[in-house]
Amino acid sequence: MTKRITLVYALALCLIFGIAYLVTRSISYDDFDSYNFGLAVTRFDLSLQQPQPPGFPLYILTAQGLNSLIQNPLSSLTTLSALTGMLAVVIIFFIGVTVFQSPTTAFLIALIFDAYSMADQREGAIRFGRSDDRVAGDLADMDGNFIGYQK
Repeated sequence: MTKRITLVYALALCLIFGIAYLVTRSISYDDFDSYNFGLAVTRFDLSLQQPQPPGFPLYILTAQGLNSLIQNPLSSLTTLSALTGMLAVVIIFFIGVTVFQSPTTAFLIALIFDAYSMADQREGAIRFGRSDDRVAGDLADMDGNFIGYQK
């Protein structure tokens, strides 16, 4: 029974945050790096700084695979972000199950943690649907001073 409950909670987290990420994803490129990643989805070329080094080859390769289905670099990148966000919350959930030995407690912790980190507070603005640097930054610094972001 506990394995079934654990699986139901994991699927619920995927569903809740998958829908939230996809509904709130960016509708445009929002910074210089985003443009370079978008260009790299159609042509990966480090000599043109698409994207800038180190180039995130696996990330771009995955986005290119999605782009072959979606046919839109921006949608491919934001869908990849949504998928990695869903994966991150499920990983947090399973870590919680291991630590707390309670799927319900782990579900609530993952739910709160990911809801908090979806509201990426950056330079006073709230931005949704971004998973890049989210988990590492939030785990290290829960008071809003995200690692890797310069204010």
